[in-house]
Amino acid sequence: MSKHLIVGCGVVGKATGTFLEANKEDVWYCDKNQSLIKTSDKQKWVLSLHPKSISDFDMLWICTPETAVENILKQLSLNFRNTKFIIVRSTTIPGTLDKLEKEYKIKTLIHNPEFLREKTSIEDMFFTDRIVVGSNNEYGDYFVKFVYDSLHCPKVVVNLKTSEMIKQVSNAWLATQISFWNEIKELCDVMKINPQEVSNAVTLDKRISNYGSIMLGKAFGGNCLPKDLDHLLECFKSQGLQAYVLHMIRDKNGMLRSKE
Repeated sequence: MSKHLIVGCGVVGKATGTFLEANKEDVWYCDKNQSLIKTSDKQKWVLSLHPKSISDFDMLWICTPETAVENILKQLSLNFRNTKFIIVRSTTIPGTLDKLEKEYKIKTLIHNPEFLREKTSIEDMFFTDRIVVGSNNEYGDYFVKFVYDSLHCPKVVVNLKTSEMIKQVSNAWLATQISFWNEIKELCDVMKINPQEVSNAVTLDKRISNYGSIMLGKAFGGNCLPKDLDHLLECFKSQGLQAYVLHMIRDKNGMLRSKE
């Protein structure tokens, strides 16, 4: 049994901790929202990332919004021994963790992006389509076997930057599908065709996913898709590239949101 600390106890942190506990691991939690401690009678809590509080943990999981990742890694680089894993589950922009790994000299940094839906996060954690792990050294394969050996799904080990890109592209594709079907609905409505009959038949093709094909005509929102689409667009811009398709998807979604 290893000792794990989950930093950030939102949807991702709770799902991650639940999975580890189900695998008989010793799991503790830490969150800046101290009121969470009062509402939990089963979870074990660490009140801060003080050196004495975290010195005996084997793995530390960062499950916070990506804006908090650098500050946490800065604290840990001073207080957490490099013989133990630091795992980032946050959706960071490609290249971010390469930079932070070098800046804070963290030898055991892992990126383990989550592919969880808010309403079914626990189920998604146990029955995931794939596990993606990013690591710039030989620890990636070991980490997969140690943590996810009980899951029977494809397990992909890549470097940190590739792992970050996989998560960004996954969400950009989901946003693309929603926008595509919203545009088809507009055309069908004008031509007095039932758009749901169209999408139902089209998605019988095994090559075509049915995600986003429920013809509601609503823009995509939530915490992830708009933000991650913007981040991927920033990535294109930083490399001097034009992302014509992704810009159109964002513009189309903005038009729909303005009508809601």
